Amino acid sequence: MRTAKTRYRRLALTDFTGGLNTERSDFDIADNEFKVFQNLIYKSGGPRTRGGFQIEYGFLNTVLSALKRDNLIYIIFDNGDFGVYDTQAKTYTSKGTITDPITIIPKLVWFDPAVVFTVGGSVWVYDTSTETLTKTSSPAAKDLLVKYGRVVIASGDEVWFSRVGDATDWTPVSGDDSSAQYFQIGYKEGKNITAINHFLDDLLVFKEDRIYQLVGMSSVQLLNSKRGAINNNSTISLMSDVYAIDKNGFYSVVKDRFIDVVAGDLDLKVKRFLKDNIDTSLRVFYSQTLRSFIIKGFRETLLYFYEYGSFGTFKTELPIDVFVDDGTLYGLKDNIYLYKEDIPYDSFSGYIYDASQEIASANENIYQVRRIYSILKSKKFTAGLKDTIVRFGFGIKDIKQEGNISITAGKKTANVSIQTSSEYIYDAQNQIADSNSYIFGMSDTINKHIHSTQVVDELGFYVSLNTPATIYKLFIDYIPMEA
Repeated sequence: MRTAKTRYRRLALTDFTGGLNTERSDFDIADNEFKVFQNLIYKSGGPRTRGGFQIEYGFLNTVLSALKRDNLIYIIFDNGDFGVYDTQAKTYTSKGTITDPITIIPKLVWFDPAVVFTVGGSVWVYDTSTETLTKTSSPAAKDLLVKYGRVVIASGDEVWFSRVGDATDWTPVSGDDSSAQYFQIGYKEGKNITAINHFLDDLLVFKEDRIYQLVGMSSVQLLNSKRGAINNNSTISLMSDVYAIDKNGFYSVVKDRFIDVVAGDLDLKVKRFLKDNIDTSLRVFYSQTLRSFIIKGFRETLLYFYEYGSFGTFKTELPIDVFVDDGTLYGLKDNIYLYKEDIPYDSFSGYIYDASQEIASANENIYQVRRIYSILKSKKFTAGLKDTIVRFGFGIKDIKQEGNISITAGKKTANVSIQTSSEYIYDAQNQIADSNSYIFGMSDTINKHIHSTQVVDELGFYVSLNTPATIYKLFIDYIPMEA
């Protein structure tokens, strides 16, 4: 015989910082970890639905790599075209043609007043003051960065430094410390460098399964003989911490006081999921806007929220391969898409009907747009042999748009519409235009509970939200049943 306890208990989730965990079973993960954590980013108070990407400009060719600097995006295309997109004027101007074969994922850096880049051969320089594009006589470069007032490149098993202040001069001069310099990394190993990156005052030099530290411009030491980097776009430096992806997964190298530490795997919650998406085309981007790393695999895209050490998935039907972000986030491939935090859809076209009438800037959902769905699926909780759910609910805040939230607890799904408090203004005859005007009230916060009596074997949440809002609470009130 089963008898119900007289008082119900509450299962409440208010901590969502564990993010995605695809490695363990539904019952074996932490309470603040989730089986699905999709299209959500961390904001103050909880996870928030990511914003949408609106198409801003279309290209005839495919973007391979880009660099954003102030209001300009410098772009390399698959046909060798190099040019500049002005984000204020919304215009693109070609600046020249790269004649080298493109044999790597191109890499670009800023070396005032120039953009310096490589596509696998010698370094190219675009001087923004004279608007000229020139090829240098540097060794073939697989990766590059700026350090000590020089451009630094990875070439074969060597790290080269240009002359101080001159990205075009790669000739070492005996007795001239300001001239070009080079260091051999892992002499006679027979393995080339795959990536280089900043490590405070030093450099980290990666091969497939080696990490070296180039201390100043004086000495080379082997830091690790088990980890490496898969390509020149698979490392991110936050100066004292460097994050990297190799064939074994995601890890970091940390400067801890006076000790350099190669940390263990950072991807233990998503290791198989991540490894299934690793190939030589993988890229890692740093996004100030999302406060995360965007890990673009060949099947899936992951977000790594470095402040929490947690993961989520980024889902869109938009064809985006390249992200640039210096405080404003753009996605690029055959188009340029601008990220807007408070719009609830991704747009596929900048034009409507006859392909000549541009969509107005008032967020109308015209033509090719797709609502963004953020999905949160919790672990499974068990409290007794059976549980009787009496009610469940949620709390969301920072609401900016109309939309819907769907929440499933046990066997019941509740769909709640998020709407303005009134369709009409003034004399109750003039309808509010469908341009997302916030007249007569979009509630900033909604707390909702749904009465439901149901007997279940386990407790858990499945939440789908299609409007920008922050989830700060989920709860189930239930009565454990005992034998």
